[in-house]
Amino acid sequence: STASDVQRGVCAPITVLFARGTFEIGNVGSVIGPQLFSALSRLTNGNIALQGLNYDANLLDDFSFGASDGPKMTQLARQALQQCPGTKLVMSGYSQGCMVVHSSLNSGEMNSGSVAAVVYFGDPRKRRSRTLVVDLVIKTFCAAGDGVCLTGGFFITAGHLSYGGDAQQAAQWIMQTVG
Repeated sequence: STASDVQRGVCAPITVLFARGTFEIGNVGSVIGPQLFSALSRLTNGNIALQGLNYDANLLDDFSFGASDGPKMTQLARQALQQCPGTKLVMSGYSQGCMVVHSSLNSGEMNSGSVAAVVYFGDPRKRRSRTLVVDLVIKTFCAAGDGVCLTGGFFITAGHLSYGGDAQQAAQWIMQTVG
């Protein structure tokens, strides 16, 4: 699945940037990205800008803990904020995509004034990541039995593939948080 609103210049009250997991298709993936975007579109009557991050999402990126692709997320965030100064920016990721978001937030170029909320699904760095951005509103989904976010390892279990069921709850949290 693919979403490219920021690249197409779409402005809306809320902009959501999403980084998919390892080997997922398109720029939004299939495990949670499309479901999250669909739920958000319903809640906003389509008045939202949705953008997936174009990056390789391969094993080499996994082993770099998102460091090589964090700058791409930062650039996309900057682009969204420059072309739509009033938008509320939400950053989200699934699995490897969480590491990309962490890398972007820890680059020193993002701050709590520019990012309204962050949502992680199946975060491999859940147990050891801290963002340098203070006062950031963060929601983390870590499913029961998820061998990635519970251990920080590469144990792909049914729990790690179950986040589509969290889409509505995540979308509602985003809307309540950014209002």
